Amino acid sequence: MFILLSFLLLTLGKLALKLILSHIRRRGYNFRNILIVGTNERSKRFIHLVEQHSDWGLKIVGFLGVKTNSLPDTLSGYKVLGTMAQLVDICKSNPVDEVVFCLSRQWEENIDDYLHDLEEMGITVRMVLDHYEMRISRREMSMFHDEIPILTFYSKNFDATQLFLKRCLDFLGSTIGLLITGALYPFIALAIRFDSPGPIFFGQERVGENGRIFKCWKFRSMYVDAEERKKELEHLNEMSGAIFKIAHDPRITRVGKFLRKTSLDELPQFWNVFRGEMSLVGTRPPTPDEVAKYENWQRRRISIRPGITGLWQVSGRNRINEFDEIVKLDLKYIDQWSIWLDLKIIFKTVGVVFFGTGAQ
Repeated sequence: MFILLSFLLLTLGKLALKLILSHIRRRGYNFRNILIVGTNERSKRFIHLVEQHSDWGLKIVGFLGVKTNSLPDTLSGYKVLGTMAQLVDICKSNPVDEVVFCLSRQWEENIDDYLHDLEEMGITVRMVLDHYEMRISRREMSMFHDEIPILTFYSKNFDATQLFLKRCLDFLGSTIGLLITGALYPFIALAIRFDSPGPIFFGQERVGENGRIFKCWKFRSMYVDAEERKKELEHLNEMSGAIFKIAHDPRITRVGKFLRKTSLDELPQFWNVFRGEMSLVGTRPPTPDEVAKYENWQRRRISIRPGITGLWQVSGRNRINEFDEIVKLDLKYIDQWSIWLDLKIIFKTVGVVFFGTGAQ
């Protein structure tokens, strides 16, 4: 009862305080005077936000321009009081609680002296950043060891909590997958051994997250000289771009055709997932030779940990013969990722394997 009542009363207290302060500020009390330096579009957007949120308790005193020539008298209904060179004098002659710099990058190097003066005067300074408009990156401001301010651009939709959940899913899924692999191993190993001479497993160097090289494992589905014969068959490649695939590959053994159709050849990759080199869901790991042919925009597909399955595999991969289309699906996965999307792809993959559609 104490825990429940404490939670209820604390919540109600905070809510009541917020409502009371909002009401007081809307009536013109308990506000802070702010002076805006800069008359660009970013300044106008800042004003628009302040006007939309009167409960923030911010009151705009006016503006300062950067250049001395052709300054307007008003901006968005507020007075232009002078130029940045007059900043200190204007702060002395007006009640200013905060100064907000809304400057373009080329002017930011000129504000060091003003920051020192405002600090001496005890005036709070804020800066609206105008750094590098990125089309797809998520931006985040943070402090590096509480000393150095860092502006970070994330080109993928992952954060630490989501990555932890994804790794937990990978660990659980790979453990179950390894148990299934162990149960099926005797039968698959005997079939491979009787079908053609060579090892049971096939390990190949693949490119992982951000260029990390690892050995990707599969049950062998080709003859042992498959890699040497690849050059002879390159003219039959049905894919356009940095990927190799032909419909009736003569290098595949009889057992290999069955293993590929049922995707059983990929069971050993659960070991790669268990080790953290791969994920259950991601982009398929390419070979170093393929990555060497990538264009810059295509390299973003290797910016995450590769996966056993992915959006391409459950989107009818037999019907896609353009490498660019595969990359677009991979980038769509990276940009829209969530733990629920992973679970959805896993369930779809089970259906693809069960009905044998899309496997090759």
